[in-house]
Amino acid sequence: ALALFQQSAFPERIAQFYQAEASLNIKNKQTEAARKNLNRAIETYETILKSFNKKWTDSLNKQRRRCIDDLNRLSKNKAEKDADRRLKTILNKLGKYCAQLENRSFFFYCEENIRETIDYSILGSRKRFGSVNPGGRKKSGKHLDHFVYSYQLIQKNGEIKETRKFLRYAGKKKKWLKRNEQDRTRVMLAKIIFGPIGIFSYYWQPYFDYKLLGKEKLGNDTTYIVECIPKYPFTSIETHQNQLFGKAWVNASDYTVLKIQWEPKSIGYANRLIEFRRDVYPKFKFDLVSEYRLKKAGIRYPTNGYYREYFADKAGREDTLLKLEVLYNNFKFFNVETNTEISPLEEMMKNTR
Repeated sequence: ALALFQQSAFPERIAQFYQAEASLNIKNKQTEAARKNLNRAIETYETILKSFNKKWTDSLNKQRRRCIDDLNRLSKNKAEKDADRRLKTILNKLGKYCAQLENRSFFFYCEENIRETIDYSILGSRKRFGSVNPGGRKKSGKHLDHFVYSYQLIQKNGEIKETRKFLRYAGKKKKWLKRNEQDRTRVMLAKIIFGPIGIFSYYWQPYFDYKLLGKEKLGNDTTYIVECIPKYPFTSIETHQNQLFGKAWVNASDYTVLKIQWEPKSIGYANRLIEFRRDVYPKFKFDLVSEYRLKKAGIRYPTNGYYREYFADKAGREDTLLKLEVLYNNFKFFNVETNTEISPLEEMMKNTR
């Protein structure tokens, strides 16, 4: 009966079932069974809350939090205590790293290469979807573009200035392309270097529940995978903006962030897509990943980004509508105290003309 129930379309009831079973286990002093059922309930609630296809429901989040509180009240074995201590250490180190990001003065320039692939054939009869607007659907098949932008970020005395300008088109020459065109791509990643702050800084840590998912090799680096999910309503209590969350790969030796995989549901852009086409959104998903592989003076700089919009059916088959691959290279670092009449970015732009 339970197996058939688990295959039903009511995951909320499955979570409630595990939660109720755990309550009975606690009443009967069956600690291990209670722990197992509480973990199952928490996992099911989190799957619902993270689902791109379901609305965030605060009542479900409260039930999830209640399960976490019940779980924390149970006695823990040595392995669980060690895992809790390890997670606490990781979060403390991440908080220190985020403090460096917030307080460090930055002045750097790089090139932002964006390769964009759109497969219009996937839209079928639809004239427009999400961020893709073919403009009358004269386009068909797969289209590839490669744009290069100059990117500059300055942080000094708590103020941040981010500048992105169109530099050149690196793909096949097109008649419509203008020299000073600013924005041809559908998605731009703002202030990407500060991504870890919103989920791991000392200020934001009380707003999240964290989970250590294990260790994994990322290139030559050994990393901890840390997942976070908001404790409170889906929108920020103070700013009423969407609260970003997801999974991060944390370097096991220096506790810097190498990669973040953002939960699509936590991104405001995702919710606009859901509102835009409710008739097809249950099959529509997207991915957003940021990577930080360049390290200089203890700080990780963005090196790669990945964005994808796609349709996925129940059989697991995926059709990619839009894919953006971002590469940051040709970094140049400058002294923030240097006074110049022409900024390095303006000088470089001048030399490319």
